[in-house]
Amino acid sequence: MGQDELTGVRSRRSLLLQSRRAVKAAKVADPAQLVFVDMNDLKALNTLGGHAAGDIALRELGQQLNRFCEKQEWVARYGGDEFVLLLRSTPEEVEQRMVQLLSRLELRHRFTWAQCKLAPHTDWFEQINDLSRQVLLKKSKPHEHTQH
Repeated sequence: MGQDELTGVRSRRSLLLQSRRAVKAAKVADPAQLVFVDMNDLKALNTLGGHAAGDIALRELGQQLNRFCEKQEWVARYGGDEFVLLLRSTPEEVEQRMVQLLSRLELRHRFTWAQCKLAPHTDWFEQINDLSRQVLLKKSKPHEHTQH
C-alpha cells in the first residue's frame, strides 16, 4: 500500500485502490462508514509557526487517526489537511468514537468531520466530495466548528 510521505498514513492513491476492493467486497448489511476529516486552522498554524509547524501538526493528526482505527479500519490522507477514514461501525458508534477522539486531542489537532454509510457500488469519490461539502458548511457555522 502506498503511504503519504508526510503523515505516514495511506496515500490518496492507496485510497483509490482500496475503494475499488472495498466496493467489490461490500455488502449492504456491512456497518461501514466513510468519515471525512478536515483539520481546523492549519493556515493560521502555518502563518504563526511556519510550514514546519503545520507539517508537524498534520503528521501528528495523521498518526492520531491511524491509532484511532481498529482492526479492518484505516485512514488515508486525501489531500492538504484532509483525511478519509473507513470505520467498521454503525453511524451511532462512529459518532460516539469521533466525539471521544476530539475530546482527547490538543487544540492544534482539532478537526471538523462528516460521515456517511459506505454505499456498495457507489463511487467513493462522489461520497467523499459530498462529505467535503458537508464539512465546509459546518466550518461556516462557528458554533459547530468541531462537531459532527
